[in-house]
Amino acid sequence: MSVTIEQMHRWTMAVLFRVVNERNPQFSALYHPISAEAEKEGVPISVGSGYGFTHQGANEVFLTVMHQLVVAGIVVPGSHPGQPNFPFFRVSEYGKQVIETGEFLPYDPGGYFVRLKNKVPNPDKLVLRYLAESLTCLGTGCYLACAVTLGCAAEQVFNILAAGLHNSINDQSRRDQFRKRSIEQWALKKRTDSFRDEMDRVIQLASFPNDLKEDLGIQLDGIFSIIRRARNDAGHPTGKEISREDAYAHLLVFPSYYETASRLMAYFQVNRV
Repeated sequence: MSVTIEQMHRWTMAVLFRVVNERNPQFSALYHPISAEAEKEGVPISVGSGYGFTHQGANEVFLTVMHQLVVAGIVVPGSHPGQPNFPFFRVSEYGKQVIETGEFLPYDPGGYFVRLKNKVPNPDKLVLRYLAESLTCLGTGCYLACAVTLGCAAEQVFNILAAGLHNSINDQSRRDQFRKRSIEQWALKKRTDSFRDEMDRVIQLASFPNDLKEDLGIQLDGIFSIIRRARNDAGHPTGKEISREDAYAHLLVFPSYYETASRLMAYFQVNRV
């Protein structure tokens, strides 16, 4: 049975917190915990009597994942200046922050998509495509590209929402006006403003759920605005930087944004407004 990068990434991140405060940890401190994590998923990668796993493919994938974590700034090779290389390593200060929050899924693309699909059962394929690119960019330190691709994913979610609202509007004249302002309009800012104006009317309807009304401000508008602003900064020659922390944080909150949008779409599908 082969071991994928996604699996090893997930198992490694799950056990890193156990050695975060160890003095001069080595790869050997990870082998048995990773093997135990793999066993939970029915993947046999036993630890050999020598160095590493008995599964040769797992050893290669493990080394690949550790180098990816170096690029991501989670792990630092070596234990001190006199021993600057693997198999010794340290969890960086940034890595400790990531681990201590308990939310490291953007550095585990497989786990990230599991979490997303738990929140959004049938995610849009184009959204997933841009999300995958954004996660890859985060892991390789390309934070400008990470912001741009995440912004595209967020905009596609908005496009789906706007289409759903359009199709649910009962009055033909109002529906035609909304199509011109929020679907056919090129400028995203004007489209989102038109969408919000129409939603101000919709949320006053007796059929609109109170819990969803409460989530629209922060979980939908707030997160989308932050992601869109970062995309604009990164996608134009502004000279502005996107920090690693901001790129990570935006990916972390995206599933909540998409979940709220999905709940709103479900409302549009069964209600005329």
